[in-house]
Amino acid sequence: INIVKKIIFLGIAAAGGEHLGTLIDLVGAVFFSTLGLFVPALIEIIVDWDEGWGRFHWRLIKDIFIMILAMFGLVSGSYYALLESK
Repeated sequence: INIVKKIIFLGIAAAGGEHLGTLIDLVGAVFFSTLGLFVPALIEIIVDWDEGWGRFHWRLIKDIFIMILAMFGLVSGSYYALLESK
């Protein structure tokens, strides 16, 4: 398994070539915004579905705000990473 990860990493590095930094920026923008912000907020909404979201639905509002922030980070981070690659 470990050798497979190394081969995949070398393939990505070779495909990136001179634009490896831009590729890393793009991957970071996509995965941080989705796995770091969007998915945890979505999971919290799903988990709290039956219990409720607190007084005035404050947890639901917080999670929706975090998801909007994640989408903004995804779009703006991807845009600037692609803009830098030109």
